[in-house]
Amino acid sequence: MDNNRITVIVGLVCISTIISWLMVKGKKNAEQMGNCVYGFPKKIPVGMLAVDFMAIVFLLILLFRDFGFMSVIFAAIAVLAVYIITRDGGNYKYFGVYEKGIIAPSALIFYEDIMTFPVFELPLDEQAHYPKNTLVVVTKTKGKQEIVFDSEEQCQKVVEELKGLEIIKNSEGNVL
Repeated sequence: MDNNRITVIVGLVCISTIISWLMVKGKKNAEQMGNCVYGFPKKIPVGMLAVDFMAIVFLLILLFRDFGFMSVIFAAIAVLAVYIITRDGGNYKYFGVYEKGIIAPSALIFYEDIMTFPVFELPLDEQAHYPKNTLVVVTKTKGKQEIVFDSEEQCQKVVEELKGLEIIKNSEGNVL
């Protein structure tokens, strides 16, 4: 078996392992968060599927074209692209506000880890300068996190749910 075939096989095994692992990890994270209080709209991330498909096509091209050592680098790029895009969007069906935290694109935040919501501590005129579809959270372990939602309405619904759970507090610990 030539080197290109080995590279492609290893790349495809890595991609399938990454996708499977991230799906299992997403389900486990959702179970740790408890019951879902508010689930985000479940729309299939077409961009993620397109990148995954293109990465596989990219790998399969290596079967027909010899790039020498660059084939290994191309395969690594394809595997890395699948990891990054699947990590961010692969668990879209679990996105939402839970009893113990929030699962959002690129964010997994437990309430016990939240220190403050800095934008809500600003005067109303200064809050107007921040995007209406973004929720800024400062956590103990990850620092400043910006959760970007699809729409302003979705962000407002999440804020309402967090206020209902008495999660949004200022730096003194008072519920906002």
